Amino acid sequence: MYAVIGLTVQLRKETLTEAITQVLYDRLDSGFYLPQTKLPSELELSKELSVSRTVIREATASLRLSGRLYARQGVGVFVVDRVRPLSIDGLYLPCADDSNSMRALEVRIGVETESAALAALRRNTSSLSKIVEAYDLFSAQKGQCLIEESKADFGFHMAIAEASGNFHVVRCLEAYGYSHILEVKRRRGFSQGVKTDNVTICREHGAILSAICRGDATEARTAMYKHLHQSLERLSASLRD
Repeated sequence: MYAVIGLTVQLRKETLTEAITQVLYDRLDSGFYLPQTKLPSELELSKELSVSRTVIREATASLRLSGRLYARQGVGVFVVDRVRPLSIDGLYLPCADDSNSMRALEVRIGVETESAALAALRRNTSSLSKIVEAYDLFSAQKGQCLIEESKADFGFHMAIAEASGNFHVVRCLEAYGYSHILEVKRRRGFSQGVKTDNVTICREHGAILSAICRGDATEARTAMYKHLHQSLERLSASLRD
């Protein structure tokens, strides 16, 4: 029996490591651990979460592989700044120039079309609520702050990835982070602004959300493909301007 953030649960070792990894992920996403700050030591975390140091070591190793943490020799483990390029298993996915932004969108088209279909089939009340909340948050953006709009946009796609129930899809999107979307929006902003884009993207997001709510995997796949393909077209058009 182990106490994890106030809950007592009976878990296998593998499941316990995954649970602690998720706890740390949630703390990173919420800002509980700020970028560039040092994580508490293995001993401190093991006492706080009532697990062994081995479990903490495995959880932080997973976070390092996914690019959320990094180690300083002899100093400790630190939180990565999310606006920096992240990685999957040590492979960095830079998106800081036009060519890489387009390549990233091409990858996302392949990954997220199936992610949307899976989300339509596997979503539950909780995950669907998160998608709706993320949709509403992005819809409230008015194109006044590219950073906040990019975070909200990314949040919608992350909520769908999580609803898909596929760990690898989630990690793939986390490797790009919202900085990828931010770079695309900045490039668009230089050419013709993003307020019109926001209205269009809201409509595209709405089609994806509607299909997932109905449990229509085929339509969810199609709607996501159209959305990301249109995003690629919008970026291509801005590069020609």
